[in-house]
Amino acid sequence: MAKSSTPSGEKHPVHALLTRLSGAPQVEIRFDFEDQETWAALIEFDEDDNQISLRYHGGDRYAWVEGAYDDTDEFIEEMSWLTPTDVAALPEGCRLLLKKVRDDEKGMRVAGQFLLQQKG
Repeated sequence: MAKSSTPSGEKHPVHALLTRLSGAPQVEIRFDFEDQETWAALIEFDEDDNQISLRYHGGDRYAWVEGAYDDTDEFIEEMSWLTPTDVAALPEGCRLLLKKVRDDEKGMRVAGQFLLQQKG
């Protein structure tokens, strides 16, 4: 169900997610897995329990995931891989935190401001 991401020249919606989360006193980065695949995720839910998330699957593999419950209360996700350009535009703080959670196989909570930190 994965597809490619943002059309050329457009800013990926992940940047809006990171901007919102960066203003939070604390952000949870979760570790999760299914079968042999593992990932770290930044997740946001809206008032209707719809989900948007940024997942890090290792290497340079990042996915944008949108999920919602259907009429039968089954959770349906649609995943798209970020392009190399989208990945390169992710703040270093975000990339390092997601990598640490996936590598350690353990979630963490951090101040939201760390998501947007750049080297230097």
